[in-house]
Amino acid sequence: MTLENTVVSANYASVILRLCETRGITMSQLVVGTNIDPEIFTSSNASISGSQFVQLVQNAYTLYDDPAFGVHSGKHITISTHGMVGFTLMTSSNLKEALDVILRYYRTVFSIMTFDLTEREGMAVLAFDVPYKVGNIKPAMIEGFLVGFGSVINYVLEGFEFSAKIRLQVQEQPYHQVLNELYDSEVEYGSDVNEICFDSSLLALRMAAADPQTTQLAREQCEHLKRLADAKETFSQQVRDKLFAHKKRLPKLDEIAKLFNMHPRTFGRYLNKDNTSYQELLDEVREVLAMEYLAKPNMLVEDIACSLNFNDTSSFYRAFKRWTGMTPSDQRKKLMQKI
Repeated sequence: MTLENTVVSANYASVILRLCETRGITMSQLVVGTNIDPEIFTSSNASISGSQFVQLVQNAYTLYDDPAFGVHSGKHITISTHGMVGFTLMTSSNLKEALDVILRYYRTVFSIMTFDLTEREGMAVLAFDVPYKVGNIKPAMIEGFLVGFGSVINYVLEGFEFSAKIRLQVQEQPYHQVLNELYDSEVEYGSDVNEICFDSSLLALRMAAADPQTTQLAREQCEHLKRLADAKETFSQQVRDKLFAHKKRLPKLDEIAKLFNMHPRTFGRYLNKDNTSYQELLDEVREVLAMEYLAKPNMLVEDIACSLNFNDTSSFYRAFKRWTGMTPSDQRKKLMQKI
């Protein structure tokens, strides 16, 4: 799935509008180049494409002219911003069920991001990312999600002090102090992943507004939205999402086929129906991750090649030159000039 085919609820666009209005920025200024119908901002059930949302945020980021834009936008996110998904989350029985709601239904409201929840060594780990090329606004999107998520979790747990270890790919900034306060912990910056890690025993925490009957009704609505979203999502996009979810160790063909409970040949036939192959999808994901890793000055090119499962650095150089027309070293210099 391309950025154009992702879905973003109009509620999130409205959050950006409300924030910008506090600085005197008008709707007409915000929507330049987005092809967004202004009526969208008053429709709670409408949605826009990911590419429209990215352009909107890029406009807002430039006009707002404050590096803390992402943090400020996150503060404007409430449980109602997430629509029916937020309502289902709020009335869930416990934190585990609430997080399952996010994992199952996030594509119906904000498929521009990916999420994955795992448990290991007594810790629950919620990994999240923006796996698309969105330029210089990616840190702001990550920060906005973290602040918004932290605020919502504190709200649904009604006063419980939620403590978590945060790992972020972004570099530390003075305005990040709000993250320490929201999650009652220190944050690890410059990481190779974006993760919220907390004691798995907290998954049993009861939601303040838990209501099984209401949750069931809300889930039925979410399931309807999911069916509509799934009908638009191709198998190849599901594979891309799986690759990004396993970016710490990109799976081989037989390994990813197994994740889909398929024989490699069957897996390949499904991708053929989307006019693509596993190698093409793998290279797409590798290119995105390579750009992300090259933006980290302390990550050696040799380590990047290894992380992307290339046999050697030379193979990575050749592939990267094929993708971008530049060498990894030249691309890194270009990226560093923008930081």
